[in-house]
Amino acid sequence: MNISAVDGSSRKVLPVPKREGANYRWTYSPRWSPDGKHLAFVASEEVDEDGYVADDLFVADADGKHPRKINADKTEGVSPWWGRDGRSVGYTRVKENPIQTRGALREIVLAKTDGSGEQVLVSVPEGTDLCTGAAPLSSDGKYLLYVSFAVARGPFLHMMNLSTKEDHEVLLEEPNPENILFPWGPLKARYYPPQFREANWAADEKSFLITLPADEEQGVYHHTGVFRVGISGNGKTRLTPRGVSCEFGVEL
Repeated sequence: MNISAVDGSSRKVLPVPKREGANYRWTYSPRWSPDGKHLAFVASEEVDEDGYVADDLFVADADGKHPRKINADKTEGVSPWWGRDGRSVGYTRVKENPIQTRGALREIVLAKTDGSGEQVLVSVPEGTDLCTGAAPLSSDGKYLLYVSFAVARGPFLHMMNLSTKEDHEVLLEEPNPENILFPWGPLKARYYPPQFREANWAADEKSFLITLPADEEQGVYHHTGVFRVGISGNGKTRLTPRGVSCEFGVEL
């Protein structure tokens, strides 16, 4: 993982964290804290002969030093984001041993940067996928934006009031188990839920940016794209070019 100035200068490679009993191969999903003094990121390791990858969430100093693992042992931590106070970090956690469950049980958690004081914000049943983007909190910190997916229900965008837990759902696409996302490999026989992901508030907070399957041809999606969608689910507009896959849209 690299960090650099906005103009591409002063590039620096951040070290992969070391932890007893783990052999991390790479890092991804870097997220700066609001004050720029800390960095949340995910470190991955291959844990079996089938190439299954387990992910742990870390918070480190801005230069990558003093990394602290946030998620508990025998769980996974992905999709990090920062609380508005800069003293807490949110993430999606696989609740049980990911080697056994293959990521079946998920919840969205908010914890202090040392891993203590965790709060479970969202919990979903087995077989439902969850994803948050890099900027899932509204500017006033009252609403959490996230995406859930289950084959029987389809992909939903959620806007949850963190105080009342009232959850407003927007259906992104009608469920269709026969649909195919990519025509190659072991995924060709099923819909692949993580492609509905990375929902972030737009700057005006009247719409959101989200990664969706794109470039459908004869029932096959060949790419992903970043789209702007109104809060009510209307007015979908593609922001990225056709013919290439683009993800992780954030409006500054």
